[in-house]
Amino acid sequence: MVMPLRHTLNALLLETIPDHIPTALAGKVLPKLRVIRSIHITAKPRRPIWFQWGIFRTVEVFIANYPNAKGYWESALKDINKLKKAPKLKHFIFITHNSKIKSNPILVELFKAWGIVCHFRTEMNHIDVLNFIDRLDEVVVESKTLEH
Repeated sequence: MVMPLRHTLNALLLETIPDHIPTALAGKVLPKLRVIRSIHITAKPRRPIWFQWGIFRTVEVFIANYPNAKGYWESALKDINKLKKAPKLKHFIFITHNSKIKSNPILVELFKAWGIVCHFRTEMNHIDVLNFIDRLDEVVVESKTLEH
């Protein structure tokens, strides 16, 4: 289903990562894919070795459900020598589903050590995701304008 769209797809929602990435798709580079959102995460392997798969080569934003992924990422990010991040990954957004959870200082610092900005949102629909991507584009344009 995704393969015919591989040259135009800019966001992909998966139920479980990495298990629900089809083998035929995992090694492919999707040139416009910038966002992957996952509801669940498979705890094995403990480190996200799948960040090295072709499908992640262009991903800039990873969105995960906080209750399902918090423990996985706290553990996976602690060993700085064993993790290789996706080459363009710059933003990680946790969807908390709870207005009382504004941040997690441990996760913020762990992601920061990897050069990734960690965000927390109560909820985020597809329009919010597209708006976030647009804001990323605006920042890139502004920084290029300031340099010249």
